[in-house]
Amino acid sequence: MINKLPFKFIFTALVFFMSITTVSSQVSLKEISLKDQIGNSSLVVEGKVIAKKSFWDADHKMIYTAYTIDVYKVFKGESYKQIEVIVKGGIVGLNAFIVSHGLKLGKGLTGVFTLNESNLNIGLTNTISAKTYKVYSGVQGFYNYNLSDDIATNPFSERKGIKSTLYEDIIKVTKKNYKIVSNFDIDSVVKKSTQKKSSSTPTGITFSPTTISAGTGSVLTIQGSGFGSTQGKVGFRDSDSAGSPFFDALDTHVLSWSDNLITVEVPVILSNDDNIDGTAGTGNIRVTDSEGSSNTSSAVLSISYSEINVSGDFGVGDGFKSYQTQHHNNNGSGGYTWIMENDFFNELTHADAPDAFLRAFNNWRCETKVNWEISNTFTNTSVISTSENIISFDYDGTDGELDAGILGTCTYGFSGSVCSSGIVWYVTDIDIVFDRETNWYFGTGDITNKFDFETVALHELGHGHQLGHVINTSNVMHFSIGEENINTILDTNSITGANDVQTRSVFSHSCAPAISPMTEYTGNCELSVEDINLENSVSVYPNPTKQKIYIDSPSYSLDRIEIYDVSGRLISQIDVSNSSNFNTINLENTSKGMYFVNIYSGVNFITKKIVVE
Repeated sequence: MINKLPFKFIFTALVFFMSITTVSSQVSLKEISLKDQIGNSSLVVEGKVIAKKSFWDADHKMIYTAYTIDVYKVFKGESYKQIEVIVKGGIVGLNAFIVSHGLKLGKGLTGVFTLNESNLNIGLTNTISAKTYKVYSGVQGFYNYNLSDDIATNPFSERKGIKSTLYEDIIKVTKKNYKIVSNFDIDSVVKKSTQKKSSSTPTGITFSPTTISAGTGSVLTIQGSGFGSTQGKVGFRDSDSAGSPFFDALDTHVLSWSDNLITVEVPVILSNDDNIDGTAGTGNIRVTDSEGSSNTSSAVLSISYSEINVSGDFGVGDGFKSYQTQHHNNNGSGGYTWIMENDFFNELTHADAPDAFLRAFNNWRCETKVNWEISNTFTNTSVISTSENIISFDYDGTDGELDAGILGTCTYGFSGSVCSSGIVWYVTDIDIVFDRETNWYFGTGDITNKFDFETVALHELGHGHQLGHVINTSNVMHFSIGEENINTILDTNSITGANDVQTRSVFSHSCAPAISPMTEYTGNCELSVEDINLENSVSVYPNPTKQKIYIDSPSYSLDRIEIYDVSGRLISQIDVSNSSNFNTINLENTSKGMYFVNIYSGVNFITKKIVVE
């Protein structure tokens, strides 16, 4: 693209390029059918989460969480009374990792899991007695039970009738009945839950305001009757799971409780205990009294944006609390330096991926001034790293391979610094991985049956900016997008949330000297009409080429042409100021590979990417 700044490295130019009810497809997910989930799993069980524990892996590079599952039924595979389900992400001490679109569970959740054995090296210091598994297809591989409504949900489907629909759908695939491991009669459990619901005492539930943000400390006031004098629970729709299940705010989110009035902070939860994690999304709310009776509001609460939180009791004297996160001066230059993995930058089958990514990248930093920059070098590291902020495609059969059905993930690490006012949680690492096998659309040509890469990149970068999911189709952080859908315009709500994060990121915490504040991005973001016209006017062909390229600029006089290799090394410089608007460049002695052609006209220049075969 065009850049008016001097060319120091190739990226200086590039950064300006720029009974089943279907729920929806998530922005970074593509649907995996129940049939495929069962076919690609070695174990399919019904069970209940009874505990969770987070730990560092053997290499101390990633935090994982082990969920202990009491097994009720086995639909496929060996019978175990108890297993451990291992997922990426969690909190250990004052360190945390979050994986966007990762499975988040909590004590008390019941449902069906599609699983494969885990080969994670948990390390000698971690003790896990039960057999370990990982969920096939990530967040899609858990069908969460809503027992009071007799519904099983995952992000793509809602099955009314756990026994009559979900069980039967599984049996149609496995061609055999399930094995009972422990007593869990779904009919009696659903009946008991339904009876409790029908006798619920909370009634007339209303609230204000009707639009609010989540994870920001914003307070919702709930009115009604029959709430009871003893504090119960307030439930919100979980935008991380397409809004179908409820999850409860933490007790510490509830600021006051009486028989007819509740005040509660609208939550985003990633906790270091057995709580169910979630992100409050648009939908009705639920009030549950201290006896377990519940009711829901008829009105819908709208969540405009959500911000990432870390929750827990970290032993600093302020009890169990949710903390907002922020950026800091990670690279010593006021922000974060991102580095592209070699194969991401050079893969010919996705040659337009860097350009599409950088358009999304520039979109965020020019709107919110988040101080992100792209490195002028590359890395060979292809998995999530705690020392570099990496952009990559995944590799099959490695730890960096994405779960089936996931288009892209953003993994971000945090550290906590203790202040007199509590804990300041700051981002230490951000990595984005895209699925190599997806049929991507990069902005030109036919989009049929393709997923728009820039949309997914913009969404994942939003997570890196510390925004959570919402349920709002006009918001780039909306949980869903289908094939052939494009959403590359930052909406007002996303910008407002990101600006809120940026405001606290540039604040100096005198009690936390380890956190040097972020400075704002000051680069040039605007393209002139002349720049855009130049980009549209110049043609470079053929591409790929074997011997020559032709540069046609019928509307502009050119001054010089420079050719760089992918490391930023100048290969050739040609003065064309006295030539016509049609130039031939000889590449016969140039090695095979990818190159960048800088084409100058006055103070403007554009960069074209070519491949020499």
